[in-house]
Amino acid sequence: MKSEASLGPDDARDAWVWVLKKNCSLSPRQLMWIFGTLAAVSVAVAVFWTAQGMWMVLPFAVVECGALGLAFFCYARHSTDGERVLLSGSGLEVERSVGQRVQTTRLSRFGLTVRLEEGSGLVMCRGGREELRVGRFVDAEGRLKFYQEFRDALRLMSKRGFQ
Repeated sequence: MKSEASLGPDDARDAWVWVLKKNCSLSPRQLMWIFGTLAAVSVAVAVFWTAQGMWMVLPFAVVECGALGLAFFCYARHSTDGERVLLSGSGLEVERSVGQRVQTTRLSRFGLTVRLEEGSGLVMCRGGREELRVGRFVDAEGRLKFYQEFRDALRLMSKRGFQ
């Protein structure tokens, strides 16, 4: 997994956005085309052999297409999983997308701290009594890069008086 992290202070230099997501080589649409092609070839071969009198080939082809379809569906459902992290003067906002579910969490900017967890390697953000772990969709290198950029942005905001 690679991270697609984009550090981008906006024109006013008071907000940063990172997008942390899986590096999926196929989009759901491309996956559907591949599945359709494989299923068509499999069914065509099965129909040919069924016409030759080998009728047991057809049920196996149907089971094969079903299993392949299920696997492709699971892949496609989670291919767009990721986190969008927004750090601004008002606080931290993390929008996490898993499957069809999108969850947004906000932490106050006041007393916001960040550290890298030793066990999991996730980035721990703490604002007051709330904690938030970020970076589960990227590899260790991507989490470290995000942590360093986030920490630097937090320091810069503190220096500029956004506390």
